[in-house]
Amino acid sequence: MKRNQGNSNRNLAKRRRMVGLTQHNLAKESGVPVARITYAETGRLTLDDSELDKLDAVLRKRAAKAMDAVSA
Repeated sequence: MKRNQGNSNRNLAKRRRMVGLTQHNLAKESGVPVARITYAETGRLTLDDSELDKLDAVLRKRAAKAMDAVSA
């Protein structure tokens, strides 16, 4: 299934900040180069599906940890 990549890229910065990650931290945890994250967040680059999957996995994991901390 093809994603709406423009929408995914626009939401990346918002989701990253919501879970308390810097671009550098997200890059380190996901394996996606920080330059590609920066360019995607500023609209200069569209990430491919595999990169979005890697970023999404990290962001979901972080969000789950945050929810666990709140409910504990």
